[in-house]
Amino acid sequence: TGGGSGKETKVAGALRPLLDFYFEPFTLQHNRYLLDLLARHVGPPEPYGPWVAEALLGFRCGFQDLVGLGRIAAVLAKHKVDPQTLCRSGGGRDEAHSENGASGDLWAMKHLRLDESGRLTLQTPMEIRSFVTAPGAPAELANSSVRYLSAAREQRGQAPDGVISVMSYAVGDVLVEGARDAANRDSKLKRQLLVHHADIVCLQGLDTEAPRGVGLAATLSEDGYGFACARARFAGGGEANCIFWDP
Repeated sequence: TGGGSGKETKVAGALRPLLDFYFEPFTLQHNRYLLDLLARHVGPPEPYGPWVAEALLGFRCGFQDLVGLGRIAAVLAKHKVDPQTLCRSGGGRDEAHSENGASGDLWAMKHLRLDESGRLTLQTPMEIRSFVTAPGAPAELANSSVRYLSAAREQRGQAPDGVISVMSYAVGDVLVEGARDAANRDSKLKRQLLVHHADIVCLQGLDTEAPRGVGLAATLSEDGYGFACARARFAGGGEANCIFWDP
């Protein structure tokens, strides 16, 4: 295949690391815009449970579907490149790309690939969690609640009347002091807690006076949560539990 223009090569070089980041399994699982995009293109999981790897093989999207992701939209707007043209060209590189995936090469993405029609498809096997409706729950209310909790913020609308969302999470093992990857763990935990913005968040094992607990409580407070913490001290240790609420 022939190469594309210099502009397309430059834009692809800027987009590839962003696409690698957004479609990394953890990031995809905790990005509301992408979860909403996945639900609209693939449909709800059948049977109830996570989207399994086989179901996700049917996912297809183009760059025009990703303009709701701020950093991707900024690159496309800055360079004024038609997303459709970029998909068809593969970023200005021959399909027989170098193994090191040189800059400007959309044929060497980590988690996506371009199909023959220029659409983006998943190539990394993964499972994506989804909400499961409780037996006996009214279907209309369950669907509107799931939509509110998982749709992109701009599209979710108002919370369903009479519904309170509660998240419960045991975080003691995640926040153990002295972990070598503490910063990475903390960053991922914050994203997990904020992605759905539940009305009430119960965190077992979180002490808001401990070094790492202070940072997590500050993040939730900045997002509008109030909180209370209960501690039990005993010989050889202690434990703490916290409740956060959105006023």
